[in-house]
Amino acid sequence: MVEIAVANPVKSDEPISLAKVSSHEVFGEFCLFDDSPRSATARTIVKSRFLTFKKAAVLSLFDQKPRIGMIVMKNSGSILCSRLRDTDINLRNSLL
Repeated sequence: MVEIAVANPVKSDEPISLAKVSSHEVFGEFCLFDDSPRSATARTIVKSRFLTFKKAAVLSLFDQKPRIGMIVMKNSGSILCSRLRDTDINLRNSLL
């Protein structure tokens, strides 16, 4: 399991947890959409193994195999929408 966290502006030694990512889930997918610096830090909570990809290699694959690119982007969009929806719900609940 991996925890995704951001810096805590009040207590720098206590990062704010944004999400926990389980086995077979993805994170870091924002890099496919823009070149901005990372918005959060990932750290392992338990012993983990990762499969990583270089952005240039992935984009090259998409150029060579557009159908693969379309499927990956569609799935990435679904994941991002689901995570945004969860964030909206959590924000709404924290305001009530």
